[in-house]
Amino acid sequence: MTTKKELRAELKKLAKSSLDKGLCKVYSQSVVENILKTEEFQKANAIGLYHALFDEPSLAYILDNFADKKELYLPRCESATEIEFFRYRGPQDLRIGAFGIEEPQADPKDAVDPQHLDLILVPATIYDKKGIRLGRGKGYYDRYLPKADKAAQIGVTYGLKEVDCLPSDPWDRAVDKVISPKGIFIPENK
Repeated sequence: MTTKKELRAELKKLAKSSLDKGLCKVYSQSVVENILKTEEFQKANAIGLYHALFDEPSLAYILDNFADKKELYLPRCESATEIEFFRYRGPQDLRIGAFGIEEPQADPKDAVDPQHLDLILVPATIYDKKGIRLGRGKGYYDRYLPKADKAAQIGVTYGLKEVDCLPSDPWDRAVDKVISPKGIFIPENK
């Protein structure tokens, strides 16, 4: 079986060879349209999002158009192993942080209680048919998501490759749904 490290390298190469800014924009628009259709998004008040890296769908439209309608939260690396989510009210709240991604400027004590979140949109390079994700290997979401077990957890990906089963560890959790440019997918066993 292919290892997580080998899959990450393969997917990074695939993204570099198949994605360009125009395609990323089209794919991201499709992903956002699918997110907006979900009952989870429509009902949620407090939503955890992310700022995208090149190989992740951009959620900028949601940040730009819903910051005054819903409570939006973005993650920030608080250490080499932990992320916390902080309220987003507009671009003035952001600074360049870990991995060159814009992160909220906020006092660490202002991190949202994970149980307050109604929905978390979880980025990944790939999801399998059971809703297990392959992230970047740092484990940030693996450690955060169990603390936010009240929230609906929807995976977001470009879906550049489909796999039946990813290599997984005991801490890997399945998301409730997966959204890609191809549509909305309900994982097996959900």
